Amino acid sequence: MINSSAGTIANYVRAGHRVTLVTLTAGEKGNPSLNAEAYRRLKVGSWEKGAALLGVTDVRTLGWKDAELPHNDEVVHTCCDITREVQADLVVTHWKGSFHKDHVATYHSVMDAVFLAVLPTFERRYPAYAVKRVYFSDNWEDWEGFTPDTYVDITDTLGVKLEAIAEFMKVTARGGFDYHGFYQALARVRGCLSGCFTYDEAYATASPRPGRGKWLLV
Repeated sequence: MINSSAGTIANYVRAGHRVTLVTLTAGEKGNPSLNAEAYRRLKVGSWEKGAALLGVTDVRTLGWKDAELPHNDEVVHTCCDITREVQADLVVTHWKGSFHKDHVATYHSVMDAVFLAVLPTFERRYPAYAVKRVYFSDNWEDWEGFTPDTYVDITDTLGVKLEAIAEFMKVTARGGFDYHGFYQALARVRGCLSGCFTYDEAYATASPRPGRGKWLLV
């Protein structure tokens, strides 16, 4: 999520908002030259360093295995608990049109969690809380049927976004996907398509409410 939403995250942190970053897996199976545990340590470290660059202090790496994330009650209830605990007004997650099975499972689990979080009769550790809006990030792995309707101006935070992505790139396999180059170019493309800003991050909404500016709409 840092790759696709770092500029937006930095906007919110700089304005004094509270941001929680959650990853359900560490993506530990993505480097063929390292065993899963060694790569997990590197990935978690890069994830936390990237978040720190953006000013985020609440960073959570959960324990499900990369490429094996289920969509079940345990995952859904965990996501619901976190949603209620932090009283999330906005949720940003993966779009369902993905070739990555973990991203598809994340989409379904988060949407179920948001539904359950608002129900007072669904009794958990924290009281019910209503998320105001769910957004889907502009991730290159999740583009099937993805149609952005919201553009966030990240012209002022592009630099820190690229720094955070560079931290991620330090631990990825050599010759792998160029996240840094791709997301820098994508920010410019989305800026052009917004018709308003130089660099943008784009989002689709669960209930479309098109917007352009520095903030996601609630």
